[in-house]
Amino acid sequence: MLLGLLAALVVVAVATYPGQWFPAAVQGRWFFTSPVLGSSALAHRTAFAVYFGALVVLGLAWMWFLHVVRGDRQFPTWLALGVFALWSAPFLVGPPVSSDDAVVYAGVGQLVERGLDPYEVGVDALGDEPVVGASSPFWRDAPAPYGPLYLRVTWLASVLTAGSFRATIVVLRLFGFACLALMALPLATLARRAGTTPAFAIAGVLCSPLVLVQLVGAAHNETLMILLLAGGVVLGLGGLDERAGGRRGAARVVAGVALCGAAAAVKLPALVGAVLLGWLWPGPGAPPSRRLAGAASAAALGAAALVAISLVTGMGLGWLGNLDAPQKAYTIAAPFTALGVVAQWLFDHLGWSVHGTLPLLRSVGLVLGIVGACVLLVRAERLGAVLALGLALMTLAATSPALWPWYLAWGLVFVGSVTLPLGLQLALVASNLLVTPLGPGVLDVNGRPVPSAAFVVLVCVGAGAVWLTRRSPLPGVLSSRAPR
Repeated sequence: MLLGLLAALVVVAVATYPGQWFPAAVQGRWFFTSPVLGSSALAHRTAFAVYFGALVVLGLAWMWFLHVVRGDRQFPTWLALGVFALWSAPFLVGPPVSSDDAVVYAGVGQLVERGLDPYEVGVDALGDEPVVGASSPFWRDAPAPYGPLYLRVTWLASVLTAGSFRATIVVLRLFGFACLALMALPLATLARRAGTTPAFAIAGVLCSPLVLVQLVGAAHNETLMILLLAGGVVLGLGGLDERAGGRRGAARVVAGVALCGAAAAVKLPALVGAVLLGWLWPGPGAPPSRRLAGAASAAALGAAALVAISLVTGMGLGWLGNLDAPQKAYTIAAPFTALGVVAQWLFDHLGWSVHGTLPLLRSVGLVLGIVGACVLLVRAERLGAVLALGLALMTLAATSPALWPWYLAWGLVFVGSVTLPLGLQLALVASNLLVTPLGPGVLDVNGRPVPSAAFVVLVCVGAGAVWLTRRSPLPGVLSSRAPR
């Protein structure tokens, strides 16, 4: 436990280093600077080695802790929550790590505070404000793609901090931490439903390096999304269990679907939770037509909740037209983007006049991801509703045109309540190594995108080959649950 805390402290301390690809290089000094690891006298390579080394140590500490909790069914839930709070503490007070999106959130909050429409203008509309210079140039003139519910949160944080973007980041981070702490409630219910323990789910999800670094340290808005989504799914599944109870059970399902719609007012993929509840509503043995009707009705209800929130918050529906903004960033960690880069390079190298390969393969990946998610939802009764939803959300994240590590948190909440096989643990630890302390992907900034993309393609092909050689439909997942 203390090893994880030490690793977190080192990550935060070296994040104050003022060299290139560290937050201080563009955002200026944080509220504090580490006297050793944050010193400009430190060699640049040493700073990087310490930063990524500490992330690896944090990941190993988490894997050890998860092993301990997995082997002890009586492990106290409060102790698992205590470890989450202990390991989160350094990230709560340090500069943004692994992403600078929180700076943009702070700028968007100022836009809303000034009466500007963040769905029409970027943070550069603020003029000479410090938050503009601290924001990533890539996003300064980009209208916000974030849902209206979270934009109101950024507005409130900006008001409370009088527009100081650093203080706003701290407030947003505290808000996100509160959301994660509340996540312990639906996580406990999901774990019991799956036959695991609340301590296992909390250790696997909340204490994971992905959540600590990307959701606490980077203050991404997934925290509000997954809290509402998990709450909606728990409420809805409880209503499905009470189907025989008539109106009470139906009311709980409707409320659960509406909460999924509220989660989609932060990020749209949360609507998948509403579709799952609608698909399961007719009950075992129901014909496909009834299931499709239930899924469509639930999706419509969730969308109605989303529209209502957009209008009630006063933000409108302009954000829906900006949903393609994240795709403008080319992250080679996205398998289909990597495949497109390699394919286009091969065509060009062979002298073939083939154009549009990259956008075509990105679109193919998006379609395949949707199809794969639908297949998983259709098999929800066989796999278990919680696991099926988690795998569906992870599939959508992995096949998206631009894959960022924090997208994996969508499905981790549900998969981690059921199982965390070794392969997935290693993937979660490695995901933090794909981005620099400032945020841009290491695979994007090393100046050699083709070898990097080829590496990603080979890893994906290798993982697929291993998957095909195993005869279980979901190898390593259904067989690696916590002890019952």
